Amino acid sequence: MASGKLSPRQKMINMMYLVLTAMLALNVSREVMDFLYDDMKSKELSTSTINVQNSSVYNKFVKAKTDNPVKAGPWHDKAMEVKEKSNALFDNIERIKNELVDATGGYSEEDPEKPKRLDNREKVAEKMVKGSEGVELQKQIEEYRAFMIETAGQNEELVNSIVKVLNTDPKKNKDGVQEKWVNYSFEHYPLISVLSTLTTIQSNVRNTEAQTIDMLQDNISADDIPFTNVEALVIPTSNYITQGQSYEAQVLLAAYDA
Repeated sequence: MASGKLSPRQKMINMMYLVLTAMLALNVSREVMDFLYDDMKSKELSTSTINVQNSSVYNKFVKAKTDNPVKAGPWHDKAMEVKEKSNALFDNIERIKNELVDATGGYSEEDPEKPKRLDNREKVAEKMVKGSEGVELQKQIEEYRAFMIETAGQNEELVNSIVKVLNTDPKKNKDGVQEKWVNYSFEHYPLISVLSTLTTIQSNVRNTEAQTIDMLQDNISADDIPFTNVEALVIPTSNYITQGQSYEAQVLLAAYDA
């Protein structure tokens, strides 16, 4: 803008320019937040689908234990423990998300699923960084990660995946300054960004759960001998008989690998 003495008309033009610039900035910000919101809802849908698939696998564990409690029982019990711990972490994150929305003004009247104040930063930082919520969440994630790594055992690929998606190590921010995981993840961010981050963690939990129970299910049949054919066999009790004797034999089905 020009400096020096301005005419009333120029002052009005300059003021309108400032207002227009502010409105454009607000619109861009709103578009970004709406994009993050839509992305978060997409993640929630995908996570819900994975959860349905996991439920189907758990039902197979129940059936396997019923059919063969000795062989499948231990793997069933491990899977149920994975389910319990995964649900505990997932549900706790869901509670945090709901409490953050409530603290920032609740949901929109036009869209009951959409928070009113997607741009709120103060309440988010107050709860997640200044309060104990973020630190407690990090602790729970790390405990869950340790349990899942132990469950994965010698499966190196699965262990590496768990370490990667459930990482809570300090990170460098955009200025190159090392920050704790809590600060890096939740400080200075608006509500929608934090909700999206928490939803990503939930998605990682469900994916990790899916990979782990698939591995456990594979272990049920790991020692099985594969069969490709079944054939009826007759095994006589004697290789010969005399006239008048009864013929005795065992008749059975034999499975074999061709």
